[in-house]
Amino acid sequence: MQPDPAAAVHEAPAAALDQLGLLAGALAKAQGEFPAIPKEKTAHIKSDKANYTYRYAELGAILSACRPALSKHALAITQIITNGNLITWLLHEAGGRLESVIPIPTFNLPQALGSWLTYMRRYTVSALLGVAAEDDDDGAAAQDHQVPEQRRERPTPTRPTDPTPTEARDALCPCRP
Repeated sequence: MQPDPAAAVHEAPAAALDQLGLLAGALAKAQGEFPAIPKEKTAHIKSDKANYTYRYAELGAILSACRPALSKHALAITQIITNGNLITWLLHEAGGRLESVIPIPTFNLPQALGSWLTYMRRYTVSALLGVAAEDDDDGAAAQDHQVPEQRRERPTPTRPTDPTPTEARDALCPCRP
């Protein structure tokens, strides 16, 4: 006897929800085991508008910190470039998947593309895993049990008009030359 195709259609969403539930449960367990990820690299940005620095965690540091817990809970994260998109998948052995798809803009220089890809890979991995790197004070807070000074937030500049597409792209990726 042939299976009823209509029955398969109604079963698929429940199976997909089960897979997503298993993925979510495994991710929650893994997140509880992720260590703190220090920001160990410093970027120096120079432009005609302003010069500033910021600290960040490299993609390799984020992946190295998270992979043991991901593996323990049957999760994997992978990234591919296809059809003009950067695709990041968080996969579970039961078949569940979370996905991020980012269209890749056009760049004049391959170095700019590489910089943008590295930046976006780091942020999509962090977003899918629910992790954020933290500032590393190199042990200063432990010296004499001092409390670290609170960082002041930079004021958000206001713009009289919406940014142009180029300004929006540059704001998204300050690492462009």
